[in-house]
Amino acid sequence: MVSKGIAAWTVPPEYAIIPSPDGHFFQQSDGTPFFWQADTAWLLFHRLNYSECETYLSDRASKGFNMVLAVGFTQIGIDSPNRNGDLTFIDLDPTKPNEPYWAYIDSIVELAWRKGIRIAMVPAWGQYIHGSTNTGSYINETTAKDFGTFIGQRYPYLPKLLVADTNPYWTNKTAVKADYAVGGVPQVYTYTDWGPIYDDLAYGIVNGERTATGKNDWWPLMTIHPTNQWFSGGPIALASAFMGDRDWLTFDASQSGHADIIPNAPIPWWNARRGWEPVELMWTVGETTPGKKRPALDNEAHYEARYNNGNKSYFYWNASDVRIGSWQAAFSGAAGITYGADNVMQMYIPGLFDPAGSGPARAWSEDIGLPGAAQMQYIQKAILDRGNSSYYTRIPAQEIIVGNAGKSTRVFS
Repeated sequence: MVSKGIAAWTVPPEYAIIPSPDGHFFQQSDGTPFFWQADTAWLLFHRLNYSECETYLSDRASKGFNMVLAVGFTQIGIDSPNRNGDLTFIDLDPTKPNEPYWAYIDSIVELAWRKGIRIAMVPAWGQYIHGSTNTGSYINETTAKDFGTFIGQRYPYLPKLLVADTNPYWTNKTAVKADYAVGGVPQVYTYTDWGPIYDDLAYGIVNGERTATGKNDWWPLMTIHPTNQWFSGGPIALASAFMGDRDWLTFDASQSGHADIIPNAPIPWWNARRGWEPVELMWTVGETTPGKKRPALDNEAHYEARYNNGNKSYFYWNASDVRIGSWQAAFSGAAGITYGADNVMQMYIPGLFDPAGSGPARAWSEDIGLPGAAQMQYIQKAILDRGNSSYYTRIPAQEIIVGNAGKSTRVFS
């Protein structure tokens, strides 16, 4: 059983963001509208020292960001220390959190809060439930609930994005791609429902937060962060498509992703230029399923300065691309927007880390100045400008936008 540890900073109740009474939007605990304007900084806790975090967070606060996406147990590896030299766990065991590692995260969560920014935490990256080959990993039926309880007790009120960049309905994606590449796809693959482990992690978080808050009826703001892909015949890549019947799923999310090319037949995906499509579908789920209205986000749209499909033989997405996608999502019913810059999401530092190779390699400290980041605040201002009353009565109205809504062909069809 993991212990809570003594957090370096206690998260205050006013940190909480909750669904609005009508279910479609976010609000603060006092009823004030909250339009989610997030930046993506997956490796914030792992790769930056404190002074670098201060630089980054000050920049994002100056540009209107009120949320940052960051990972606790990161995709870099269980045996990879953070900048301070601390590993995530003792003995590489998820039931033995290493206090210095998590105390440092506490300090950055507090620093962000002092600058008006909340952290949306990914407790553990998706590969730690299962990898591309569909094999289990460190977060499993033995460890998931205890690890979730630790996260919930230590970080109550922080929005939670369960795992990231994978889906609970999975097969051996590596094999599917290899078979397709040589011109033949076998008719039958073994699919696994990893939902029970997601549930263990989620209910661990719920129990941990209820212990920390003293509220037995408290539900955290929580979703899953699906990949942009899914398997033919399975649920499409929306949090509600996979987990829509779970009471712990308190907001909906998609990843429209980073590609506008036609996908391989066995693995459909969203078209990055039509990120409003999953948003429209999530809104419709709420309108047509009794009791299931949830705030919805396209929580990973194409990153600025990332190559199309992560392939350097293609162009890379620019400020206009990310700006257009974000406006379209907001006016299709999204409860906010999530921006990302390729070198910032990975916190690339030349000479210290290898670049991901998914975009032109430049230091994060340079790319926080990309123009798209400064332009996201105007979407938030447009939504909030008319005051509280209209905020809660908004309906999708993408026709307000004059411009190209993306290719007319749905990539996933």
